[in-house]
Amino acid sequence: MRLTDAEDSISGEKIGCQFRKMSRPMATAGTGRHKSQRASLHGLPVICRIDKPLILSKRK
Repeated sequence: MRLTDAEDSISGEKIGCQFRKMSRPMATAGTGRHKSQRASLHGLPVICRIDKPLILSKRK
């Protein structure tokens, strides 16, 4: 499955990307003390893949 449309997204615990240029990382709102960052990747093409899938655990 290839996600190539605008607004497509992937989720994972670890995501690897191959790109030519990256914009300056900016801090975004996160939960509690966890800090999130956002950056734009540029290149032709930018390729990202999930290295470690997101696993949601059920708490008891």
